[in-house]
Amino acid sequence: MTQPETQTARWMILAGAVLFAALAVVLVWPASPVFLVAFSAVLVALLVDGLAFLLTRYVPLPAVVARVTVVALIGVGVLVSVVSAVLSLAWAVLSGIATLAVLAGLAYVAYRAGSWLLGSDDASAGTESIGDSWSTTPSGDASESRRDRLRRQYVEGQIDEEEFERRIASELETEELDEIDRELERER
Repeated sequence: MTQPETQTARWMILAGAVLFAALAVVLVWPASPVFLVAFSAVLVALLVDGLAFLLTRYVPLPAVVARVTVVALIGVGVLVSVVSAVLSLAWAVLSGIATLAVLAGLAYVAYRAGSWLLGSDDASAGTESIGDSWSTTPSGDASESRRDRLRRQYVEGQIDEEEFERRIASELETEELDEIDRELERER
């Protein structure tokens, strides 16, 4: 062969090799997980066989029993690892929830303290309702809830202003009569 023919032959061989390698990659790439699993299986088998050999060297066991023992020990190790991972995840979730609950409580306490210090209506309304519940009689609580109900109906537009004023006046008269009755009972 002459020099140019040899050079052309080399280029064709190189192109064929590159094409073969590209074709092999294209055909083998989708099956790569299978090869990975097969390679892992070979490694695990070598590990089990090597550990079984060490076990039979120091303990008088048949090779099959030693291999089964090694596989069982590896299985227990994997099981313990999985259970440990699940428990640590559960602990992380629970501690996160507890942390959020504590932070929410601290934020609420800070809000209430700030409202109390600044004298906002929200905080004072809460303390007044607490104080009222200790100092009023059961009938006072009932009349208060009736007044609240009337206010809600007025705000929601269920009753008009005239009806609201008429019912509030009636409620106040009933409350005055209740107090007069209580005073008369105390005098008796």
